[in-house]
Amino acid sequence: MLVDELRLWLIIPKMISTFVFIFFGFKIKHQKKFLLNEIFFWAFLTWAIYNFIDCFSFTFAADSFLAYQIWSIFWNIQKFLLITYALLVFNAVKVIVYGENKINDLKNHFLEISILVFSLSCLILFVPIKIMDEFNNVIEPSSLPPSGDFHVAEKFNGIGGFAAIIPFIYFIIASFHLVKILKSTDDETTKKRILMLIIGIDLNPIGMFYFVVRGLCFPNYTWLTSLIGQFFILMSPIFIYSSLRKPKEKIEKIELNPLSVD
Repeated sequence: MLVDELRLWLIIPKMISTFVFIFFGFKIKHQKKFLLNEIFFWAFLTWAIYNFIDCFSFTFAADSFLAYQIWSIFWNIQKFLLITYALLVFNAVKVIVYGENKINDLKNHFLEISILVFSLSCLILFVPIKIMDEFNNVIEPSSLPPSGDFHVAEKFNGIGGFAAIIPFIYFIIASFHLVKILKSTDDETTKKRILMLIIGIDLNPIGMFYFVVRGLCFPNYTWLTSLIGQFFILMSPIFIYSSLRKPKEKIEKIELNPLSVD
């Protein structure tokens, strides 16, 4: 079987990241049954599935025309999971800011879902998997497998790059709401937890944005350039869980804190 050897080695850090998301997702879920816990659990599980598929979709896509078609379908599933993750995290922050009643109003979801559906459609149409030769020329899928050196990459154009940025807007809005809470509270413990939550939420889109920029500007990739983005993503669930975890030494004080999930 013909594989992208660098992508093959990247399965290791991606699998570690997948395990970390699942581990902390279940730790959050097994706390008190708050809606906030459930949303973050599904967000983490969504990203874990995305990451698991990503271990293989670009690694084996160049083996044959059939393999390319199959893994292109899985790549489109990844795009759906990416959009879903952004939507879940955005709504988790809405629970923190507005409470559960706001999140249960379906009318408030229509616009955000419509925009993300538009983004997903553009990503499916304009961000395909591409097989590139050693000169960064696109190898036609019908001529697979390649006869010489190659690498597999996502191919962004202007429209695809714009569509990929749209989910980041939701992360920016979510962070903006949390920053307002950060500025409005005088409790140092709450400030620390909100700050960790902001960092945790933003680390994942920072990692994704890094891959978008790298794909637009630097088609060639290396082990190091790929690990940089994976590191950002790996740290995201750790910071989010730490922000939601209740410090034992201040249990009584934090019982009233809406971020408390224990």
